[in-house]
Amino acid sequence: MKIRLFTVEYELRGGPRLKPNTGEVLRVITWLVGFFVVYMVPKHMENHYVAVARTSYVTIPLIWFTVLAGFILGAYVPLIFVRRWAFHPNWPMLAIVFLPFALLSLYVPMSMTFSWPMPFHIGIRLAPYFELFPMIAGFGLVSGILGHCR
Repeated sequence: MKIRLFTVEYELRGGPRLKPNTGEVLRVITWLVGFFVVYMVPKHMENHYVAVARTSYVTIPLIWFTVLAGFILGAYVPLIFVRRWAFHPNWPMLAIVFLPFALLSLYVPMSMTFSWPMPFHIGIRLAPYFELFPMIAGFGLVSGILGHCR
């Protein structure tokens, strides 16, 4: 998918000249401002949850917040590529990307919340991707629901 920020116009005297597509430029600037807000507000809130976890030794709210913030950030990223706001499901994207990554991202918080036994090697292998899996799940959900790309 291409985002055209400029179109080329040819003048008789001056030759080619770039003319900005105002709608696209405003859309990209709005998306960047929104991305900054969607990124910075959860980081500020995460500091609060870290402080609570350090004083009370309760880490479950911090873990759930990390998963939720990553999912929201991942769901916001593909919105810049949406052209038509209509329900056009991409079932392979939902089945192959969203579902496995949503299950992987929910496994660690649910196992800690409900005190499920978690094998040590699975926890060690999932730890580096703990913030990445919810982002991929959010990206897959929005891309799978709104963008039937071919």
